[in-house]
Amino acid sequence: MANVGLSRAMIVAIVAVISVALIAVVVFFYLSGDGGNGGGEETFHEGDFVEYGTFYFYAGYDPGEPSGYIRYTITDIDDEWITVQATYLNPARIELMTQTMHWPANATGFGYAASTVDDITYTVSDLGTDTVDTEWGEISAHHYQYNYESLGNTYTVDIWTRGGFYLLQKTTSDVDPQAAIILTNTNIASIYS
Repeated sequence: MANVGLSRAMIVAIVAVISVALIAVVVFFYLSGDGGNGGGEETFHEGDFVEYGTFYFYAGYDPGEPSGYIRYTITDIDDEWITVQATYLNPARIELMTQTMHWPANATGFGYAASTVDDITYTVSDLGTDTVDTEWGEISAHHYQYNYESLGNTYTVDIWTRGGFYLLQKTTSDVDPQAAIILTNTNIASIYS
């Protein structure tokens, strides 16, 4: 009967291969900048929310008081879906109604998600990085723009995104009123930090 055993050199070689594989995994997931979250996507938690106000205003003026708010709050997360409760509020922040929505678990945002820019059916121009004035001060954001026509009027829509969400969507034209959807509150730090 032959004895089968591993020599000391063979054991050292196996340990070296395993060590190199573990180091490669650490370098790939953590040192590459995505923190192991699959391409740097945001990891959401129950209770995360974004709130947007809708504002109407006249050309040449800043948005004044909101006509209402929509607050999107994560209420549940599983392997396939993020469950989001959309709460519609009047200008005094009194609840008018709620609606439950489901977003894919790998979504990079919800509500007014930056990924929805890809779904716009008009030709969207990527204007690069710009700054936008927000509740948290001036923030660097990605700026997109597109135009469309309706009832003989041309409308220009500017969208500024950061952290996977809209910071501001501003619709302007030659006719009043103008409109803006503005991020007014959130607890998702990647948006404003």
